[in-house]
Amino acid sequence: MTAPDTPIYRFPIFKGLCHNAGLSIHRFKMQARPATGDTILSMSINQFMDDVISRGAEAVLPQNLNEEWFERLFIAAKAFLFMAIQEKALEEEEEPFKDENSMMLLTAVTELFQSQKSYAPEKEDEAVDEGVFFEYLSCYCLSIIFEAIQKESEFTFVPPTIETIFDRERLYDIEQETPVITEILNEIVVGTPPKIAEEE
Repeated sequence: MTAPDTPIYRFPIFKGLCHNAGLSIHRFKMQARPATGDTILSMSINQFMDDVISRGAEAVLPQNLNEEWFERLFIAAKAFLFMAIQEKALEEEEEPFKDENSMMLLTAVTELFQSQKSYAPEKEDEAVDEGVFFEYLSCYCLSIIFEAIQKESEFTFVPPTIETIFDRERLYDIEQETPVITEILNEIVVGTPPKIAEEE
């Protein structure tokens, strides 16, 4: 069974996600690969680039991250998803993804995207559709959350690959096979505990 043209926002937790005009990708997508010129990089981001990004796209798949980097990306993923599902759009002066963890998150997604597109530094940068990038970011964040759930529970999911990390159908199948996952996502991202059946 496939999910043709079914956006990741089909999850109840993401109802209205794509309509949040406050999360305009062009405001921060270019920060995903910080330059070493005018931008002063922190030691943490430099270390992330050296420890993870330098090893290629395979290294940023959720299941391949070590505990330290996984925890930091998990924090960033939760923050992004929480912000994305808020009905209130961000104020124009607000800058999403200005913290180190979020910068690492964007760098990871960019590395995977470029790997899929066989990116070469000498080639001219190809424009990325904002909606596509936003969806890729959402898919990666969900994959991080699913990996965290797997680490702390008896649930098991087929690990994503470079080719499937942004595949909406893969995430759709997880929802179909594990219906309770939506409630768990709500608890993790927005703090809403799963429903408990009332005692008779």
